Amino acid sequence: MKLILPGLIALAAAAAGCQTDGRLDLFSGVKPASQDRDEYTILLYMLPTPDHAVRIQTYKDQTERDTHWTGLFVVDKPDHSNLCWGRYSTRAAAARDLAKAKKYRSPTGVLVYAKAMVLPLPGKEPGPPEWNLRNAKGAYTLVVATFYDVPDANYFGRKANAVEYCRQLRQGGQEAYYLHGPVVSSVTIGTFPESALGMANIGGRFIPEIRDPGMLAARRQHPYLAVNGRQQITVRTDASGQAQRIPDPSYPDRIPQGEGNLNTNAFSYPGNP
Repeated sequence: MKLILPGLIALAAAAAGCQTDGRLDLFSGVKPASQDRDEYTILLYMLPTPDHAVRIQTYKDQTERDTHWTGLFVVDKPDHSNLCWGRYSTRAAAARDLAKAKKYRSPTGVLVYAKAMVLPLPGKEPGPPEWNLRNAKGAYTLVVATFYDVPDANYFGRKANAVEYCRQLRQGGQEAYYLHGPVVSSVTIGTFPESALGMANIGGRFIPEIRDPGMLAARRQHPYLAVNGRQQITVRTDASGQAQRIPDPSYPDRIPQGEGNLNTNAFSYPGNP
């Protein structure tokens, strides 16, 4: 089952190699994702521990001593620290050092940076600040779409695509917001109070339940989560042992304060919305 969404989100699906049905109205004002002109760095390690600022410096110092790499730097955030390496004009320019980072072993033989990745350098965030979810007031929002770069498909520009989809939703009269995390950009609908969610006892399990009429209305309009322009499908086995392909629903999450990021699928719901 294909997700039929207008404009930018359909372009994202096509750029990432997803199937579209040919009737989608592509947003003509969006540049191809491959024309993204960000500068890049290699994210070696992200440390979310309470003492992240101190420990990440140890990683940096030890790596410099063992490898003699130059250009290592730390980016500290309130809830985590990133160890990065270098500044590159293109992703291709970082490929050689990325391979070197993934093969690096500590003196004890550990592949410390095996999950290193190339990311855009932090810089000016695209999008009007009043649409940035970090500036929104409220406790909860409804996550309806996420974007991430897909290097193998030559799809980049997830931040710009999230902002453009947010723009389309707002032009349609919806209270949409964007949020740029380290890897994923999210698009959400609405701001809702603490009372928007409660807990329901379903089969002896307590799960979050949407109680706010405005959030319920938003979820009826956006029942499924779009990931790079298509439905995210989860395969589950039912009681008879048959595999069921179930679209992941849109979901509520807390509005971050300051530098926080939205959780991914922070709340789960039984079945379809």
